[in-house]
Amino acid sequence: MKNIILFDGENIRTIDLDYFFQDEWIANMSNTDVEEAYINTLTLQDVTEQLLKDPETRESQPDIDKIKRGNSILRGMLRDMYGDHDALKIINKIENIHYETLR
Repeated sequence: MKNIILFDGENIRTIDLDYFFQDEWIANMSNTDVEEAYINTLTLQDVTEQLLKDPETRESQPDIDKIKRGNSILRGMLRDMYGDHDALKIINKIENIHYETLR
């Protein structure tokens, strides 16, 4: 069973890829929900990467590869919803804002 991890802003969600679009949360997502999930999961990825560097917090962190796979799927969903050109603009804007706030 292959799972991914997404973050909705409140809960870390583990979703089975075999039933991804059957998951109630995924099935009910609007375009805005997907954008927000991408932002939140991107943040979770950054925080997890930092916490994995600390031996005291490393063991209690979610699987970073599953988080990265989740982000990849959300990027794919954005491309499906908006088309490659517009999705790339949205993804770049989200990532620019996100990484600018980390500086």
